[in-house]
Amino acid sequence: MDPFVAAVRAELDDDLPRLIYADYLEERGDPRGEFIRLQVELAQTPADDPRRRELLEREAKLLRAYESDWLGSLSEELVQWGFHRGFLVVSLSINRFLDGEHAWLDGPTVAGVSVYADKVLPPGLLNDFIESPRTAHVHSLNLGFEWIKDAGAVLIAGGPYFSTLLTLLLGNNGISDDGAIALAESPNLISLRCLWLRSNLIGDAGVTAFAQSETFANMRQLDLTNNEITSAGALALAESPYMNHLQLLKVTGNRFDGRSRGGKALRARFGDGVTWA
Repeated sequence: MDPFVAAVRAELDDDLPRLIYADYLEERGDPRGEFIRLQVELAQTPADDPRRRELLEREAKLLRAYESDWLGSLSEELVQWGFHRGFLVVSLSINRFLDGEHAWLDGPTVAGVSVYADKVLPPGLLNDFIESPRTAHVHSLNLGFEWIKDAGAVLIAGGPYFSTLLTLLLGNNGISDDGAIALAESPNLISLRCLWLRSNLIGDAGVTAFAQSETFANMRQLDLTNNEITSAGALALAESPYMNHLQLLKVTGNRFDGRSRGGKALRARFGDGVTWA
C-alpha cells in the first residue's frame, strides 16, 4: 500500500496526513492533490462563511472533470459512497460487507468504511462480522435498534480488529451497566471518538466506568440520552481524569437535570457541550 495512504488510514480524523499527501500529489501535477486540500478546507469552513460558495464551486468543477477517473471500476461496485476530505467514504450493510472480495478496500482513494445493519441481525452474523479481519477497514459501525443487549456489547468490546473504529452507534439496544462496563474496559476501542448509547438501560455504574476509562480518553461525542443515570453518575463523568477532549455530551431523559449537583458539575466541566435538549 502507498505509505501516504496508509498514514491517512492510520489517522482518519487527522488532517495532517491528508495534507502531506496533497503536497506530494500537487508536486507531481496530480489534480487530486488540490481536491484533497480543498475538501479539507471545506470541512473546516463554517456554513455561514462567504468563502464556502467559491470552494463548493471549485469542488464541483474538479468532480465533474476527474470523478470517473478517481472511481475507476469502483463505480460499478459501490452503491452508497461519497468523497469526504479528499477520500472515498463507503457505506454498506453488514451482509454486503461480508459478501464478496471487495478489492476496493485497499484502493488508494478509499479511507473510510461505514457499516450498518439494514435488517434484524440473524443469529451469528454479528459474531461473524466481529471476527472478520476485514473489519479493520471499518471506521463507523451503526447497530441502532438491533437489540443486541449486553451480550452484543461484550462481543463488540472484544472485537480484535476495532482499533481504528471512530464511531460506534448502539442506540435502542437494551444495553445495561454490564455492557457499558465491557465497552469501557475494552482495550480494542482506543480510537473511539463518537459513542451513541441513547435509549438504553445504562445507570451510574456504567457511566462511572466510562469516566474511569483510559480507552475513552479520545472521546469527542457521547450520547447518553434516555438512560438511567442519576446525579451521582453525572458527577463521576464531570470528575473524570480522561474526558478532556469531550465536546458534546447528551444527557436528556436521565434521572437528573441541570439543577442537580451532577448537572451543575457537568456544566462547569464541559460548558455548552452538555445538552439536555
